[in-house]
Amino acid sequence: PTTCHIVRHRSRSRPTECLPFTGNRYVFGGGNPTSFIEVDGHLSFLGLGESIRSVVNSVKSVLGIAATAPDVKNGELKKILGEIYIKPGSKPAVGNGKVTEALKYELKTGQKVKQKWHVGDAADQLRRLQKLLEADRQKNILSPRDRTIALNEAEGIWNAFDTPDKTGTVKALLKGNKSLDNAVKQAINRTANSMSMQSFTGGEFYEDPRGFDRPKSTNKVKLPRIMSVAGAGAFVIGQAPSYVRQYGFARGAWEMFKDSIDPFGASDYEPDPFYPDGQGGGSGVCDPTTNSCA
Repeated sequence: PTTCHIVRHRSRSRPTECLPFTGNRYVFGGGNPTSFIEVDGHLSFLGLGESIRSVVNSVKSVLGIAATAPDVKNGELKKILGEIYIKPGSKPAVGNGKVTEALKYELKTGQKVKQKWHVGDAADQLRRLQKLLEADRQKNILSPRDRTIALNEAEGIWNAFDTPDKTGTVKALLKGNKSLDNAVKQAINRTANSMSMQSFTGGEFYEDPRGFDRPKSTNKVKLPRIMSVAGAGAFVIGQAPSYVRQYGFARGAWEMFKDSIDPFGASDYEPDPFYPDGQGGGSGVCDPTTNSCA
């Protein structure tokens, strides 16, 4: 103790069990000691502040009180949270008003919430969180608190997608809408294959020590039940109008190109020219928020 040496080797020694990003078996607090509490060198859990917020939102869900989006520093994360959480002053239709509550309700009952389906919104938000967290893994662009919040929200959506489709209504919805079907599969698959999300997906990864290649998944992740609902999702050119409506012409063409060669979202594409630099690892050449593309 007086020399501050490690006197006992951790019992878990496989590199694939190292969290979160570095391959260091002695990483403390899941690599985020500001927000997580270390239990025994093997286990860490969410720090007190975010744990309390999570409990409060669960209570609000039971009571039908609107959850409040946490304040964050990162601009892209703030936009995502603005879509996950109900607008201030609005009354929730189900639970605490978050998209995750709407998604779970729709899967359980087969009924829309406020005359719309939320499965597409949830997939889009999970995909955006995945891109942001992967960019953070590579470039450390999030504060420890923002990172914790982003992971917490991503896990909430991931778990909501695991809700059984009791009536088969969502299955029919996805079967009849291939672009929506693809969006759900891509969000789930890319999350499962992202090292930044392994704390809740259970994914294990091998990192190239030279740093040339992306971390490779070394185990099979248990995917949410929604994946047994989603169909084959083959890409067809007839989906082009839906891409244009969702993203605009330029970004729609980019998203359509990616989906045509990787319909299951097994890989990712960096840099993404439509993701502002500093908020997701993009090149900054095209910013969809300003429609300025060089």
